[in-house]
Amino acid sequence: MAEKSATLEPDSEEPPQQTVIPTSHVDTIHDAVFDFSGQRLATCSADQHVCVWDIKPDGHWECTAKFPAHKGPIWRLDWAHPQFGQLLVTCSFDCCVSIWQENAKIDSSGKHTLQWDKEVTRLDSQSSVSDVRFSPHYYGLKFASCSYNVYVRVYEA
Repeated sequence: MAEKSATLEPDSEEPPQQTVIPTSHVDTIHDAVFDFSGQRLATCSADQHVCVWDIKPDGHWECTAKFPAHKGPIWRLDWAHPQFGQLLVTCSFDCCVSIWQENAKIDSSGKHTLQWDKEVTRLDSQSSVSDVRFSPHYYGLKFASCSYNVYVRVYEA
């Protein structure tokens, strides 16, 4: 049985469709990751902030959260599978890995709001943590990080 090989089509005359999202980051954006459904997008930056974007019915992206996440540039972030809730993991030049959870809150006026709270911070590395990723959900709530001191760490919640 012969294998079918994939081929790339030549560039078309039409430019690819794109949406430009003007962000509120004030420094280099290092990562942008869609959630499992593709309806949310998270970005992280050298400005030490994470932004969470939700797509609206009209197709526009709205920044629904911006929060300071680290004390140095944030290199990477990742979404957990939705069965674990709305969780993000981030890593930074500050040698930390943090897990963030979106929680419902009631403000002083009684209005329901959503807020990102730091649930866990790990400071196991002695150098900048350069990448972090959640495992597939069927392995449980695990994530791995790697750092400039040539270590890979696997964490299990």
